[in-house]
Amino acid sequence: MANHISNCINLLVILATFASVQLTVEGGQCSEIVNRCQGIRCADICNVLHGKSGLGSFCDEFDACTCLFNQDPSSTNVCIIGAGACGNCDLACCNARCGHQFNGVGACVPNPGTVDRCVCAYKS
Repeated sequence: MANHISNCINLLVILATFASVQLTVEGGQCSEIVNRCQGIRCADICNVLHGKSGLGSFCDEFDACTCLFNQDPSSTNVCIIGAGACGNCDLACCNARCGHQFNGVGACVPNPGTVDRCVCAYKS
């Protein structure tokens, strides 16, 4: 339970950071992490969620199903994507990685049973 609360607090901190920073990514392409891949059909879930705007899906090294899709540039929704492990890469390193790869902001999110995960948020 404490782990779950800690994860929720980390997510809220990430979302608050995104709300305070305006970010842009060309082309209106967006991504979101929707679930663990184990026991689900990632592509099918992404097709249901995004239909014709879907661009694909993949399961990352943390077994997270990530949907790629076109998003209306006027949308206020924040795009979320994993950017690998934090490991020896601290918060500043993760944030720099996200800034470079996605013109976004990043945070290290606890990942039970393995190393923390660098998660990036950006606007499409």
